[in-house]
Amino acid sequence: MQPDGSVRFPRPLAFVLPGGGALGAYQAGSLLAFAEAGLKPDLLIGVSAGGLNAAHTAFHPGPTGARDLVGLWRRLARRDILPITARSALAGLTRRRSFVADNAALNKFIASHLPANDFTEAQIPLAIVATDLATGDPIVMHSGELTSALLASAALPGIYPPIVRDGRVLIDGGVVANVPLGAARQLGARTALVVPVPKPAVSAGPLGPLEMLMLGASLGIEEQSRLRIKHPPDGMLTIDIPTEISPVTTLDFSHGDELSRLGYIRTRQWFEHDGFDPLDTPEGRAA
Repeated sequence: MQPDGSVRFPRPLAFVLPGGGALGAYQAGSLLAFAEAGLKPDLLIGVSAGGLNAAHTAFHPGPTGARDLVGLWRRLARRDILPITARSALAGLTRRRSFVADNAALNKFIASHLPANDFTEAQIPLAIVATDLATGDPIVMHSGELTSALLASAALPGIYPPIVRDGRVLIDGGVVANVPLGAARQLGARTALVVPVPKPAVSAGPLGPLEMLMLGASLGIEEQSRLRIKHPPDGMLTIDIPTEISPVTTLDFSHGDELSRLGYIRTRQWFEHDGFDPLDTPEGRAA
């Protein structure tokens, strides 16, 4: 399968973008490869960092928007979205509040890079997934105000504050649905292409307490994601592009350039050597 825009999938096609913190730079590189290949989704569904990538793509589709997204990740520093000071960490550790970083910087980052704050103004239909803290249910948001949905989807417990939206207290969607294939099917997708992030290496280090916490959470989320991909919803073709293990941790934002470049190269290689046309498979013909 060549990256020439001729790739065919049963439509509607959803791009499903899981979270991964700083590893979202890899995902941005993959999105650029897809855009250059002319592969345009009918729906974007994102979680946490994947939600930010999905939102940017929904408002800025095509190669130009994808190149802009890669540029954002290459310039991004942790202080731009997750400034953790000794004072804020102490407040969290002493139970004066339930998180170690407020979301003011992330809120500002979102506002500066999205042209509108309403789902309906996106050029490609968009859904963002968070978790209901009271019930543990995934909450799929695809209408109304966008910024609070993105903040909720990225609100990893203990790191960012929960977000109250529509009477619910919401936290990071990756806690229960980092690869929300069920949501994709419910929204009408017949094909879900999971836009990947690499798995962080267990041996990455040396790690501080916060990095160790994030690594442990990432490993649990990764295992949950593998199970979801192995057992997709009935009636939907799911495509998972393999990735390699990354030495970069989810809080290390100093490798945006190399991660985005690797995501771009690996995705192009998949197109050229490992990709396939689902309509040539029994599943595709049956769909």
